[in-house]
Amino acid sequence: DRPLVEVTASTDNSLSLTVEVPAASPPGVPVPVTYKWAGDRRLLESGMVLLTWENENDPISFWIHDRRIGMGAIDFQSDMAQGLLAKSSPAQPGFEVIERTATFPPADLQPGKYLLKATYLNPITEETKPIDISSAIAIDPQAAATPAPELDLATQLRRTAPKMAESIQGLEPVFAQTARINQYDAKQDYLQQVESTLSYRLRNQQVSQQKQSDWLYAIALSRVLQQDVNGAIESFSQITELEPANPYGYAYLGFVHLYDWQPKLADAALDSATAINPNIPEVKTLQRAAAAMQGKLIKAWQLFQSS
Repeated sequence: DRPLVEVTASTDNSLSLTVEVPAASPPGVPVPVTYKWAGDRRLLESGMVLLTWENENDPISFWIHDRRIGMGAIDFQSDMAQGLLAKSSPAQPGFEVIERTATFPPADLQPGKYLLKATYLNPITEETKPIDISSAIAIDPQAAATPAPELDLATQLRRTAPKMAESIQGLEPVFAQTARINQYDAKQDYLQQVESTLSYRLRNQQVSQQKQSDWLYAIALSRVLQQDVNGAIESFSQITELEPANPYGYAYLGFVHLYDWQPKLADAALDSATAINPNIPEVKTLQRAAAAMQGKLIKAWQLFQSS
């Protein structure tokens, strides 16, 4: 089998992209795609890319495939990379990075022709640069699916995280999925990829409330898994502002406050969750923990009896 990520020497040090993708595919199934990047090592090593597959007639209908070039799997300081660099042209030392992966057009996607738009993102300065690319795929419910490799880790997280909005019990499959994902990425670089690219999009792109919610949950989960407590609190606070009638955003906010030993703030968030839906057992459990942490043993006992 060919490797999912392959690096070769290139004489081209200006950033470029070519794409191989099936002519058509049904929505709701992975689609095989090969991205071929070429350019200077510094650009390929440090940058991320915003990849948007957008309906040619309706920009509101789109899906994303953001990533770090090479999906974070390339070590340009390795002996292999240095060997390739030594063999390249002194005037134009560069690399070609080939990614063999899969993208996921959502099941509810509007049928039609989708064009790829690519933007290079410097995650430190947030400077962006459009990448010239001509690639398209027809999303057709009647089209035959093409066998595809497993979805990349960032895509898996973006697909999994929105389930958190449905119930706290949704955390179990989410954490099971991310635990499995982490076995394949010891550096967990995909978490930074998700956080950086979606944070940039939320600040600079107007999208539907549903998209905002999905992206915020993905950012929040990436921060939780990176043990970035303050970042997670910020994300869940934004979620409660966006969806004030959803108790689970408050529940997660309360959970993270408890983790940060802030029981009073946890209490406030959990009380908001209870006011919306008083029948979530996990929230009562968290309320007992918050009460006990504040020395409110009577309240903790009452909450225990009512559960």
